[in-house]
Amino acid sequence: MGIQASGGYRAGGHFSLDQFRNDQVVYLSYQDDGTTNKTAGLYVVDRARTPTLDEQIRMQDTLASATGDARAALEAKLRATAAQRVFVGSENETAMVRLRDRAGRDRIRLIVDPQGAARIEFVDESGKVVDRLPK
Repeated sequence: MGIQASGGYRAGGHFSLDQFRNDQVVYLSYQDDGTTNKTAGLYVVDRARTPTLDEQIRMQDTLASATGDARAALEAKLRATAAQRVFVGSENETAMVRLRDRAGRDRIRLIVDPQGAARIEFVDESGKVVDRLPK
């Protein structure tokens, strides 16, 4: 679906497969803001079986008024419910495969840039590229 916007357009589409009593675990997505960002790909998300989506929504409602340690605990619990693990697609004309750890941090990237140059990057948990092929 797309719409005309001032000076251009915005377009996107989304198809997802949901986990039982939870949110999406596999999805196809296309997003284009008509100017600088265009992404299309297949995503795989690891989701905890609990809390269910209904329970997560209740936790988010509680989070709105929580403070201090209670807020920090709720935020940590919500963060631990899901992590994007795999992306296969294209971002701004760069083809890529991203493999991520359980915390959702990139760990391996296979990349082919718009000019056709290919590389593999190995990334540590802080986001630093620790090895690359070709060197």
